[in-house]
Order: sequence, then structure tokens, then C-alpha cells
Amino acid sequence: MNLKLKLLLGTVYLICFSALMYFIFSNFDFKDLSNVNFFKNNQQLLNDFKLENIFLLLILFSIFSIIWILLLGFGSPLILFAGFVFGKWLGTLISVISFSVGATLLYCLANFFFKDFIKNKFSVKIEKFI
Repeated sequence: MNLKLKLLLGTVYLICFSALMYFIFSNFDFKDLSNVNFFKNNQQLLNDFKLENIFLLLILFSIFSIIWILLLGFGSPLILFAGFVFGKWLGTLISVISFSVGATLLYCLANFFFKDFIKNKFSVKIEKFI
């Protein structure tokens, strides 16, 4: 039963990861995501959307950040985006909360999948520390 659950969760993880990467790279070019001019050119559009829908944008950013951290494990582009869109204090607050939840879920997922593997592989080497 445990092996079937791990296979199911691993498959769901890979499907979600693939869908996220497809969505990101089919709608945006990597040069756009790493170029500050892309965000400067769309700053007015982002500011208008933020003023009209601040709570929706906060919720969507939080969910996207949690999923991003869970699937990819890093958050540098999201921190820059949060500071750019939400400002220094609100961007920091929403990023820290979202990244903490995403990192906790990533730890739980990695612990679930790799605990037995690490224990079997390195038990002889770390036996005296256990």
C-alpha cells in the first residue's frame, strides 16, 4: 500500500511540475522572465490590476508561490516580482508566509519519499550519530 501511494503521489507531482513548466514557458519567453524591461513595460497593467483586485492578487500570488516552491524549491524570481508589485513590506510579508508554507510542504514530501532510501543507503555511515 505504501509503495502504491508513493507512486501515485510521485506521478501527480511530475504531472503538476510538467504542467507548470509548460504553462510558464508556453506563455512567456525565458528572456522575458529574466528581463527587468518586461516588467517595466507592463508596470501600468500590473498596477491597475493590483488596485482593482488586491485581495485576489494576494491569494493568487500566495497559491502560485506555494506551488512554485513545492515543485521547484527556489523563489528568487517570485521575491523580485512580489517586491515589484506589492511593495517592500507587503511583498516581504506575503513572500515569507507563502515560502514558509511551500518549504514545509516540500520538506514533508521529500521526507515521505526519501526517508527510507536515505536510511538504507547511509545507515552504516551515520550509525554513530543516530
